[in-house]
Amino acid sequence: IDSSSQVITIHAIPNVQLAPIDSIYCINQAVVNLSAGPDCDTMTTSTGQFIHVSPGIGLFDPSQFAFNTPITIYASATNAFGCTATDSLQTIVRDTTPVTFGVLDTAYCSNDPIVTLTGSIVGAGTFSANAAGLTDNGNGTASFDPTAAPTGQAIEVVYTYTNASTCVSTISSPTIVHQAPQLSFATLDSSYCASDGPILLTGNLAPMGSFVPTPWLADNGNGTATATPANAAPNSPQTVQYFYLDGLGCSDTISQTAFVSENPIADAGLDSSLCAGTSIDIGANSIPGVNYSWTTSTGATLSGNPVSVTPSQNTSYYLQATNAAQCLGFDTVSIFTVANPMADAGPDLDACFGDSITLGGIIPAGFMVQWSGTDGFQSNLAHPSLIAAQGEIYSVTLSDSAGICSNQDSLSLTVAMPANPVDAGPDQNLFGTTEANMNAVSLVAGTGSWSTTSTGVTISPNSSPQAAVSGLSVGANVFVWTAENAPCPSVQDTVVIHVESSSYPTGFSPNGDGVNDYLTFSSLATYPKIKLQIFNRWGEVLYADDDYQNDWNGLTSAGKELSDDTYYYIVEWGEGQSHSDFVVLKR
Repeated sequence: IDSSSQVITIHAIPNVQLAPIDSIYCINQAVVNLSAGPDCDTMTTSTGQFIHVSPGIGLFDPSQFAFNTPITIYASATNAFGCTATDSLQTIVRDTTPVTFGVLDTAYCSNDPIVTLTGSIVGAGTFSANAAGLTDNGNGTASFDPTAAPTGQAIEVVYTYTNASTCVSTISSPTIVHQAPQLSFATLDSSYCASDGPILLTGNLAPMGSFVPTPWLADNGNGTATATPANAAPNSPQTVQYFYLDGLGCSDTISQTAFVSENPIADAGLDSSLCAGTSIDIGANSIPGVNYSWTTSTGATLSGNPVSVTPSQNTSYYLQATNAAQCLGFDTVSIFTVANPMADAGPDLDACFGDSITLGGIIPAGFMVQWSGTDGFQSNLAHPSLIAAQGEIYSVTLSDSAGICSNQDSLSLTVAMPANPVDAGPDQNLFGTTEANMNAVSLVAGTGSWSTTSTGVTISPNSSPQAAVSGLSVGANVFVWTAENAPCPSVQDTVVIHVESSSYPTGFSPNGDGVNDYLTFSSLATYPKIKLQIFNRWGEVLYADDDYQNDWNGLTSAGKELSDDTYYYIVEWGEGQSHSDFVVLKR
């Protein structure tokens, strides 16, 4: 047997074993330390990168590989005996999703409004910050509230999105919140009246800050302003705004509102002059909702509007109007009194037609005088004269020089007509009687009366123009007819009644001897006309003559001679006077 021997040494292979790695890496992931055991002396990738850095250690940087391409990592070792060993693992690099968000400013003020931040991945992603003030809304948006964030501190806002490959994308943006100015101003009341004076408003940061000018507000340029209610639109709210912008661009505006009410109109009326003791209405129509009160220069108080006043002296009236806002209106009216003249027309007058009369009683000087009458009479004399013609009413008016006060008085003039003409009637001659009737002409005006110097005479009625008289004396009886119509002077006329003794013929002898041939009534010779009638015993008219001339000689009216006998006669004369008797005819 042939034999030979050979010693074979079997060496151990190197110890190469890759530690487990992730199956997926994101391109933005940090470098990964690879471990393959202490014997490993080479690490490579299927893409040709050499990643070995030290025995058994390698570095895998995802950012150095193409994404979405499978990668094999190889680890190998060769020992001194030439023994080799390898190990491999597979992984892949996935890309991240680019993200942004908007819009976040680099700085805010603490009074800025909430800002909505919106991630670029619609409806996905989350927001976070390193300080308060950020609220993630869970829908890819966030709300950043500067008023809730700390001031003066750097704030980092991060938007994070994990895609389907679980690769996380983040983007961050810094911001800071500055403290905004905090404003106030003093002092503005809630309400004013348009008549109120200017109001000085002072901002808390004065002399910094400014007020927004308006028609009623003027900015003074030093952190103050002047509000003038009179310039405001009445009965409306007025807004005051104080504004300040600091060096960091932060500002604040504070507003207050005041209501400016219109002052009520107080209209006391126009100054006037009037007569003392007369009344006048002052003021104007009241406005609903406004109260009115009056005071006077004499210390009196009045209420209402308008009011009636009766001043006895010069008086000022002060009107105050107050509305619901307690705003006031004022006005003054002065009433000047003028003494009222006392007009005196004098007493009523009685005058006779044609008399000259003077009008007026006590007429004070210094006033305008005006007389007028119902007959059209006019005069500006204090005591005018005129001729009485008819009954009238005369009025006198006294006025002051300004024509403010006047007073009037009047008198009644009664005018009597004179009793002219006055005619007592014709004289009368009576025969055989002591009675008669007067025959005076009736008076146009006034009354008349009879008088006589004869004694024993009766006149009835004494005031009648046709009065009956009796008891006359033989001879001349003188009567006076006196007419009176006061104040006219009396007027008289005289009439005489002659009474003859009562002698009547009782017989006559118409025988032609020239003695007592005619029936003669000698006592009636003075009467211009006598009427005679002769009757026989049977009452037959034998003779009649309406104008008897004492010439009957015993013949009838037919010329027949009457026989001697006793006859009856009636003789008439004057105004209805008569006598009857028997007469004897004997030749």
